[in-house]
Amino acid sequence: MTTYRGNAGVLKVATYAVAELTGFTIQTTIGMLDDTAQGDAARTHKSDELPDFSGSMRGWYDPSDTNGQAAVVEGAALAFEGSPIGTANGLAKLTGDIIVSGVTITSDNGSIVTFEANFQGTGGLTRGTHSA
Repeated sequence: MTTYRGNAGVLKVATYAVAELTGFTIQTTIGMLDDTAQGDAARTHKSDELPDFSGSMRGWYDPSDTNGQAAVVEGAALAFEGSPIGTANGLAKLTGDIIVSGVTITSDNGSIVTFEANFQGTGGLTRGTHSA
């Protein structure tokens, strides 16, 4: 089994890599419908077959990153590409469209200033691979 290191990950908005990224998370879900009828001995569910995704990105705050971090503002609708293990030929990538739902900038005494942005997918998440 191959083990991957997270420090090779790249996240792009539009076509620009977000600078000073320290991590990102992508969560995929599918809606569930309660299908329980009276008299059933346990709850039953069915998928609504509507996939969804959301996520977050974290990094060191860099306001000079005018195409990456500066584009990630609440309400922004952006193209997204997440490459969790790097961008070399054949490696996995996730693509879709997102809307930024919120941004947090944290400045603590004695610490590096950080940013975090949360986003919601709009439309489907496409799983693919990088090609040369």
